[in-house]
Amino acid sequence: MMEPKSHKSFNGTFDSSIRQELREKRRFVGVSLEQLGEFLRINWTTIRKWEAGVTTTCHPRHISRIISFLDGEFDEEIRRKYDLNIVTMWDHSSHVHLLNKLTRSFSSDLKNLLIPEFEKAFIGIIKKYLDQIQQNDDKK
Repeated sequence: MMEPKSHKSFNGTFDSSIRQELREKRRFVGVSLEQLGEFLRINWTTIRKWEAGVTTTCHPRHISRIISFLDGEFDEEIRRKYDLNIVTMWDHSSHVHLLNKLTRSFSSDLKNLLIPEFEKAFIGIIKKYLDQIQQNDDKK
């Protein structure tokens, strides 16, 4: 899960850190470039250029919306609007319960070996999915 961070000091200039945060936030929410553009009322190609570093500044009228997006103020609204049901975090208590159910007939030693491997596999699957989204976005 992304840590809450205030972006109130964002002045409209996209340095490498802000570009990366914008891309990561968009992926975290699960929204495409087109959807984010529509939601923020900014052309999606402009957002792509900000993320890629082609364009390094934004119009002053966009600053407050970008800050609100980066600060997470729109996360739930965007997910509802676009019916996004993407797994964005791995809840520790839920996955331990699930893995314990899956491995209940295994010995404790075997469980202790397998559960970390299951976690790594799951994280790998999510990473591949996010990489695939990035590749699709880069093609646009």
